[in-house]
Amino acid sequence: MVSTGCRHTERYVRTGLERGLALVRARTESGAGSQAFGVARFLAAQHTACPGPCGLDAIGEEVTAAAVSVGVPEPYARRAVTNGLQTTEGRTV
Repeated sequence: MVSTGCRHTERYVRTGLERGLALVRARTESGAGSQAFGVARFLAAQHTACPGPCGLDAIGEEVTAAAVSVGVPEPYARRAVTNGLQTTEGRTV
């Protein structure tokens, strides 16, 4: 998952991702889309100092899948995650 330009270890990235996925999956009643946005934003922020690439596309796919698994429509989940990943770059889609 971690690309060669990432300054983090695979274990570091996987631990953060697993914690984020658990937060999204815990939102079974409501708020999973917003939580997915927040998780994506947080995870992307951890990579702002990396020379890149960091494999954020693969991370985003996992966050999207977690949101969809608790009932978030896929287009909404994908948009929330994309926006979260891009927020740290100073722009949103």
